[in-house]
Amino acid sequence: MKFRAGLLSLIFISMFVQACADGNALEWMTDKNTSDARQDKIDFAFIEGNCAYVIQMLAPHEGYLSGTELYQYNNALLACSGFSLVNSLGVILDKNGGSSDPFEIIQSLMGTDNLTSSKISELQASYGKILGSCTGSLDAGMKTVCGMAAAADTVLAVSDVALRLSGAESLNATKEGITQAIGGKTAQEIQEAVDASLNDGALSLDRLNSDLNSVMDASSAIADMAESSVDFSEDLDKLANDIKDQASGVITSSSLSDYIYSQFAGGGGSL
Repeated sequence: MKFRAGLLSLIFISMFVQACADGNALEWMTDKNTSDARQDKIDFAFIEGNCAYVIQMLAPHEGYLSGTELYQYNNALLACSGFSLVNSLGVILDKNGGSSDPFEIIQSLMGTDNLTSSKISELQASYGKILGSCTGSLDAGMKTVCGMAAAADTVLAVSDVALRLSGAESLNATKEGITQAIGGKTAQEIQEAVDASLNDGALSLDRLNSDLNSVMDASSAIADMAESSVDFSEDLDKLANDIKDQASGVITSSSLSDYIYSQFAGGGGSL
């Protein structure tokens, strides 16, 4: 408990400092007094968790945001999609009896019990706005935000394939839920579903591999901030390592289908 309380305080303080550090960082404002006043409102809205206001203020200037504003904007996008990183830190850092299933943990953070095809598309669009900014040199806070969005995006990719295979209208994106949806499917059926998702644009290997890098960066950032082993960080590492092709080090159509087959359909090997 002391470990969790200390780390939560450290992360909150770092977020508060980052949110307030650039009082006049809105480069798209020319009047300093107006700029400072508006930045103060955004800072307070960010701290209070008013994601809609932060998005309203920053979205029109998406291409001109400072590092602080981009961090605030990405957090707001996560929060308004139902995924709140700050409020979910207790779940992420739970070392006493919490789930070891990254799918179950991530789905609980996504704020939805069941995923439909339309919900998957909606969330992919929200996460895509965040993931597009996850390039270059990022600090620990941005790495964590990007990694959470990337992990959720990976869950959505697997869920999309599982939903196609199941023929159902929705599914629960935990390991148990996906196993119930596609249990018994053959390796060939799963490969065909993956290929169909890739062909119609529902899946992108480039995006998944970008997600993979962001997940690994977040795992390192969380462990570094904790200054010790964190269960969820290890779970993210396992997810990233299991889903990629071991020879090439990247996600391929075959490695993705093999991951789904081995993890959820009762298989134990490659195609």
